[in-house]
Amino acid sequence: MASRKLLKKNVKSACAELLFDCVALKLTGQVEDAKLDALMVEVLNINNEFVSRLSHIEKGSEKAFFKQFCQQFVERTNTLSDAIAQA
Repeated sequence: MASRKLLKKNVKSACAELLFDCVALKLTGQVEDAKLDALMVEVLNINNEFVSRLSHIEKGSEKAFFKQFCQQFVERTNTLSDAIAQA
């Protein structure tokens, strides 16, 4: 099991890459600004949600929490990555 600090760093790094993809698309001018703005807000919301979830872990159920946390994070980032690719 990884430390909370390392997991927070990984979450922030993954969200930063998704945000960078949005900014790169915005600079090309091929996609509507409103659509990209909504995607960027979603990236920031995911970042805030998952970093704050790591700060509050219940005692006794750490293993299940981290398993569920990783699964949900991967699902959310994959769907958001697909949405960015389709934009």
